[in-house]
Amino acid sequence: MGPQKDDEVVRTAVRRIRDFAHASWVDVLTPVFAPGDVAGDKAFIEELAVLGRAMTDGLSLTDSFDGMSYSSHVAPFVSLIRSLADRRGGEKA
Repeated sequence: MGPQKDDEVVRTAVRRIRDFAHASWVDVLTPVFAPGDVAGDKAFIEELAVLGRAMTDGLSLTDSFDGMSYSSHVAPFVSLIRSLADRRGGEKA
């Protein structure tokens, strides 16, 4: 972002995008990990959403600087999420 990072318009736009990314991760992960209203599951979702948002941040830089697409880097994260879901499903059964 360079020297513009302190500009209020830039900060507001970036915050809005990052908040949207976080909320999107929560929306996608909730049916998988917290279909009920369990506090521990919601905390786990928040932790994964923070990790997902960090990945989204990093992928934005990768796209900008390396010219690589999001999709070329998402598969390992999706594999991690699937493995966690399988493991948590087995633990709850």
